[in-house]
Amino acid sequence: MYQFCYQFVNYFSRSLDNILAGKFLGNAALGYYDKAYKLMIYPINNFTAVINPVLHPILSEYQNDKKYIYTKYIKLVKVLALVGCYCTLICYFNADEIIRIVYGDMWEGCVFSFKVLSLSIASQMVSSSAGSIYQSLGLTKVMFQSGMCYMVSTVVLIILGISRGNINSLAICVSVSLFVKFFVELYFLICKCFRFNLVKFLKEVFPTFAVSIITGFIITVFLSAGFLSPTNTFVNFLFKSVLISGVYLCLSFASGILKDIHILHKKSQR
Repeated sequence: MYQFCYQFVNYFSRSLDNILAGKFLGNAALGYYDKAYKLMIYPINNFTAVINPVLHPILSEYQNDKKYIYTKYIKLVKVLALVGCYCTLICYFNADEIIRIVYGDMWEGCVFSFKVLSLSIASQMVSSSAGSIYQSLGLTKVMFQSGMCYMVSTVVLIILGISRGNINSLAICVSVSLFVKFFVELYFLICKCFRFNLVKFLKEVFPTFAVSIITGFIITVFLSAGFLSPTNTFVNFLFKSVLISGVYLCLSFASGILKDIHILHKKSQR
């Protein structure tokens, strides 16, 4: 019952933006927003769809060993954060090029919405596996409680975005609501279920987020010098993607993030 209620609440909160956008902003605005949102959610759904289905059956065997599940969860979170931050950087800095390549020039009206929504990709990837961990621990009641908490903030922020009368404001508010969901869900999972310190948990993934922020700053400074082609969208996409990949990889290696993940992988094999 708690599992069903959580899924219902989660579906309602994720669908409310489309319902209200179509009602109050019109079909054209809804079309732009929907295209931006679906493109943003694409890497999240495809990556986590490989991981989440196997978490519950594997970790549920250790339901009474919270320390073991927590240790495995930390390893998973570090990988999700690394991939999620990379996807965020690629989508944010290539927003215009991705929209033009995937949808065409006539959809440039959703570029800003896609850019803003893409900022939440990393946080969504990290929190996407929380549901499977709740189930593995047999604590779907706590999962439902977390869903009720962030649903309230999501509804308030969506209504606030709609009241501004444009999809850009809606995209900003939805992106903020996804960050709120990230912290609320992790608070319930780490503090209520595992009985561990949330600050210590966040310190585990902070280096990855810090590296992504530094990478973003470097890319912004570099692109401000005007190295992009004014006519070739595909070349711009490749140039920025290679630049982002190189800087992010170098900083991740220099900060020890890649080394930590490699060590965790070797320990899990043993």
